[in-house]
Amino acid sequence: EPASALLDAYTAAGEPVPAAPVGRGIGLGFDEPVIVRDLPQTAANEQLAPGMVLLVTATVSDDAVGRVTSHQPVLVTAGGAEILSGSPFWTPERTGAHT
Repeated sequence: EPASALLDAYTAAGEPVPAAPVGRGIGLGFDEPVIVRDLPQTAANEQLAPGMVLLVTATVSDDAVGRVTSHQPVLVTAGGAEILSGSPFWTPERTGAHT
């Protein structure tokens, strides 16, 4: 699947795509792939493949409430994505994630 699918998720949710990267490789800095709205062709060319680990950043804004940003390490698997962090707020049942 192209990495640009992470950008498309914002559009599908009716949220503006933030300027900050929505995904990046995990390492000492901004390791590849770097998925950011200002580089849509780069994101479209990068393929997410099983075995990759990304830091996925989700930002949701509401004028009345403010902004919430979350950073989650995610393992790409053949069957979907597996969230690698543990939190009572990020269970598969609450997020709809496939593990």
